[in-house]
Order: sequence, then C-alpha cells, then structure tokens
Amino acid sequence: MSDFRDRIVTFDSKEEWLAFKRTTISATDVIAIVGLPYFGRTAMSVFMDKVDPDYGDESSAAMSRGTAMEPFLVSAYAERTGVELLDVPRWWCVTHPTLPWLSCSPDQAWADYRRNVEAKTSRTRRGWQDPREAPDGVPEAYIVQCAIQTACCETEGADLVAAVGSLDDFRIYDGLHRNARLEKALIARATEFYENHLKPEVFPEWDGSEGADRLLRSLFPHNTTTDQLREVDDEERAVVDYFYLDAQARMRAEHSESIWAQRVQSIIGDSPGICGPGFKITWKIQGSGRVFRPTFYEDFTPTTEETDEHE
Repeated sequence: MSDFRDRIVTFDSKEEWLAFKRTTISATDVIAIVGLPYFGRTAMSVFMDKVDPDYGDESSAAMSRGTAMEPFLVSAYAERTGVELLDVPRWWCVTHPTLPWLSCSPDQAWADYRRNVEAKTSRTRRGWQDPREAPDGVPEAYIVQCAIQTACCETEGADLVAAVGSLDDFRIYDGLHRNARLEKALIARATEFYENHLKPEVFPEWDGSEGADRLLRSLFPHNTTTDQLREVDDEERAVVDYFYLDAQARMRAEHSESIWAQRVQSIIGDSPGICGPGFKITWKIQGSGRVFRPTFYEDFTPTTEETDEHE
C-alpha cells in the first residue's frame, strides 16, 4: 500500500471534472469496455466521449439520482463506521501510478489511505446479496469499478455503501479486497482499448449503440451528387447477407440487427446506397437527415437450408 495523495487531482466544478475524465479512461469506462451493462454505455460510447468534444455522453436519470445521493450515503457511512475520511473537494480524481491515461474517482477514501469508499443507489435488489452473508456481493459492474479504483489508488480494497431498493435498506459491503489477478486482466483490456482505439483514434466494432449511430451520421452526413447505387464486392455482400437474414427472420435480437445495420451504413458511406443481386439499400437525404431503407427481392429469399446455416 502507498500514499496516493501526490496523484490526487481536484476540481472546482463538475464541468472541470468531466473535462478531465474525457482525457483518461476512468473506472466506469472500464465497465463498458469489458462489455458489462452500465447505464447503456458501450465501448463505442466511451470512444466517442473521448474523441468528440461535442458528443456529450449524457447521464441517465438513474445515474444523476445516484450522483446526487452520494454525499448523503458517504456521510451515513462515516457516522455508522466511525471511519475518518479524507478532506477532499466534491470533485476529484486519482491517476494510476504508472499509467497516466487511467484514472478513478472514488466517492471518498479513508484518511489513512487504506481503503476507498464508493456509494451506490439501486431501485432493484437484483444482483445485490446480503452483506452479512456475502460482504462482496454486489453487481459485477461495481466489482470492476472498485478493482480499478484500488489499482489506481493502491489501496487494500474498497467499502461499498449502498441504498438498495429504498433508502431504508442501507448496506455496507466491506469485502471488496484488492485482487491482483482481476486488476491485471482489467488493465490489460483497458490498455488494449487505449492502444488500439483511443491513441490512434480507430473506431471500435459497431455495437448498435447510440454512440455508433451518431458517429455514422457525423462521418457520412450527405450523399454524393450521383443517384447511381454502388455495386458491393464479395466481402461487403457477406455483411449485407447477415443483415438481410437478421431483418427477415428476426431470429436475432433487435440489438444485433442494429449492429449489422450500422455495418451496412458504414459500407454505404457517402454514396446514396448500394445494390447487388436481389437487393438494394439506400441511405438518402430526406428532410433534415438521412433515411436508411433496405429492399430485398423475392428471388433472393434463402431456402430453409441456407437459413439454418446462419443460425
């Protein structure tokens, strides 16, 4: 354990704090990067939030409510446990000791720098275990968040205080101890994302998210002046085939269809559309934006055997 006070960065406002976080990968960013559900965020939305200053990855109502409750929960934690906490401003960050692009924002920490304190609210009890039986029994996303916090702060672990279901159900989970193996795996994923995507500004895979939709609209806001559809090559046709099977059979989830639609839109680019044997797909300007319209012909309807092969 080491004293992390020389790596504390403080801010006068939430706006300054958010601006700094956009220059680093934060603990909550890692949750999305590894693919865990966290208020609808994805690797693509993390990427867009970092590279596009106008993106504005807006907080949900649940996230805003949780942020507003944090000071109350931390105060209740200190009163119940008698632990002395750090004297820090409301908005602060700690950077990793060797990776300056990795940061965390604990809600508080012990004054002796031994443990972090994280506060959460949840309307549902799903994923939350009884802390008396499972002192680390919190949703997986928060285990990831606390692991990155302990890695950045080099603390022994974290205490997570939570109001679960209602403010009357006040819980303290004190079993989130530092896990070197988990830290190593998470930092490896964060490093891969930083080196392969953020640093060179290379887009992650299309993931069906709103962030990916906004990226496509910004990359290809207009059609070319020609009305002639572009013929696809064999590799592009494979993407379109998957999109078609997805849309026609509805065998996959709607989220999956959005991903393939985004991949097709990225193939169309700034042309008005594409075409091939049995289909045409347009993405033309109508009104104030572009309208995506796939059309497939009856003679392209796959047989049962062909459909089964793609399931």
